[in-house]
Amino acid sequence: MAMAARALIPTLRSVALITRQTTARCFASTIVARQENEDTPEFEETPEVPVPKTSRELQREVDAFLGKFGQPSFPLIALTVIHQLNLLVSPRLSSPSPAQNIDSIRENFPKPLPDPPRFIPNPAPPSQSPTSYTLTISHLIAAGLHLGHSTSLWNPATLPFIFGTRAGISIINLEHTLVHLRRACQVLREISLRGGIIIFVGTRPGIYRVVINAARRAEAYHIFTRWIPGTLTNAIQVLGRYAPPNPDDPSRPPRIFKPDVLIVLNPIENEIAIAEAMLNRVPVIAITDTDYDPRKVTYPIPANDDSVRGVELVAGVLAEAAREGVLKRKMLKDKMEMKELRKGEESQS
Repeated sequence: MAMAARALIPTLRSVALITRQTTARCFASTIVARQENEDTPEFEETPEVPVPKTSRELQREVDAFLGKFGQPSFPLIALTVIHQLNLLVSPRLSSPSPAQNIDSIRENFPKPLPDPPRFIPNPAPPSQSPTSYTLTISHLIAAGLHLGHSTSLWNPATLPFIFGTRAGISIINLEHTLVHLRRACQVLREISLRGGIIIFVGTRPGIYRVVINAARRAEAYHIFTRWIPGTLTNAIQVLGRYAPPNPDDPSRPPRIFKPDVLIVLNPIENEIAIAEAMLNRVPVIAITDTDYDPRKVTYPIPANDDSVRGVELVAGVLAEAAREGVLKRKMLKDKMEMKELRKGEESQS
């Protein structure tokens, strides 16, 4: 408290000095005006009188004025002191021009926030989800795929895919998301065109319907409950329990098919599945958020894996790409059958 009081002493002295100076100036002006013309109004502008430089001279002037005219009005002294303090504190307001004062107020006044963009569409339903050709960044923003995790959970390997941070949350660059998603779609088209086996994996409780619908549309397989460890690395023991025995040779182990690609919608909960796929040289397509290392998968898709709408959009686009490959394969198969029929008819004729 003592130190704070000592720090305030210079400030109080300066305020007292300013008060004395302004009071003396006001009183001296009044004296000169009354001596020149007694009919002059009390507040009329008068020529400035030199202000005494020392406090003793100021005190003498004040005492002389008080002895001749009596005590001055307190409002006049208060207004004068406040005006002098304003000149010292805010020089911008010292200008007599009202326009300058209005400009200073406008500069300090908070500007209104811009209107939200109106061109962002709502996410389309699964039956009308866009394809990889019609997909735009607006669809990705509407699905919330640009929102990453907190910066405290940031994985340094995701730095190339991060646009920036806002309110402590990493923002994903959706241009990279769109490029990686289209690349994954092209991979699925080629795999489904050649009759490959595709497995959709999504074990989070809120996305099991998304996994089932995407697998049905792509004519693929799905896992939405739990990944059983050893499904790929120990498939004969794990899957052999559920495989029907061979009627010709029951003692013969069942035939096991290795998948051609694994699509993981929540990679953090399915790290065992990704590790088994990498050991068996099975490519993995996964939605990698800002808290997951994208180097662990073959085809990462940087996006928000916590948004159900976003996962549904990505799964729908991937399923549509796989469906295009299936339809093209069926069309080529029908053409081959038609050619064989024509050759058979020509040979018979």
